[in-house]
Amino acid sequence: MVQLNPTPEQARLLQRTLHEHTACFNTVARLGFASKCSNGVELHKETYYPLRAAFPDLPAQLVCAARVKATEAVKSALTWAKKHEAAYPRHAGQYIGSKVCSTDLCLRKGRYFLHIVVSIAAPPVSPSQEVIGVDLGLNRPAVTSTRQFLGERRWKEQERRIFRLRRKLQKNGSKSATRHLKNLSGQLFRLRRDHDHVLSKRVVQHAMPGCTIVLENLTNIRERVTHKHGEGQRRMHCWSFAQFYAFLSYIVSDLRV
Repeated sequence: MVQLNPTPEQARLLQRTLHEHTACFNTVARLGFASKCSNGVELHKETYYPLRAAFPDLPAQLVCAARVKATEAVKSALTWAKKHEAAYPRHAGQYIGSKVCSTDLCLRKGRYFLHIVVSIAAPPVSPSQEVIGVDLGLNRPAVTSTRQFLGERRWKEQERRIFRLRRKLQKNGSKSATRHLKNLSGQLFRLRRDHDHVLSKRVVQHAMPGCTIVLENLTNIRERVTHKHGEGQRRMHCWSFAQFYAFLSYIVSDLRV
């Protein structure tokens, strides 16, 4: 990133360019949303010449660049809406008559909103004969019997980074290192807690409603499995599978309520 130091006149021109470029983006985006069109060629035909007439001093390249960005935004929004429209309805009409649990008055950018939390009955779920097995591991956090690999590879490296940093600070032994170690206290616990929470939610999301989720029994796994001294042994003794079980049980029981 390079910082610019424009003169007052140059700053005025830059502001005008930004304003006109944003106006072009908004025009294309509004048209795309209204017509549900994410085809760049069609949006170019509909907007290029009107925008060139509206902003004659804006270079044609910037007009096209604004159209490209707007097309990408429209395509992303329409794809999201297609996948999640059923799960996230646009209107609140279906919640009218539901029990109101709490309300919060919010002020955001000069506009007032009322955030209302309501209680609705859980949709009925018929029991299914399908059974989903989940295999837990250190390299692959979770693998289902339907060949779904859940979890992120980067989680392992995140834990390694914290371990290396803590070991380096412990060897240093300075006052500054001690303060830093104090700040790192509990960071690994919070990181694993977040990973287990995300993983448990993904397991439930990949299971069909009403099916049975079966987990392997890892009781006394630390006594039954041996690792050579090093990372494998350390990660085995720090494995928080019991916490993952607790999160998964809570999510499943909450869905049944």
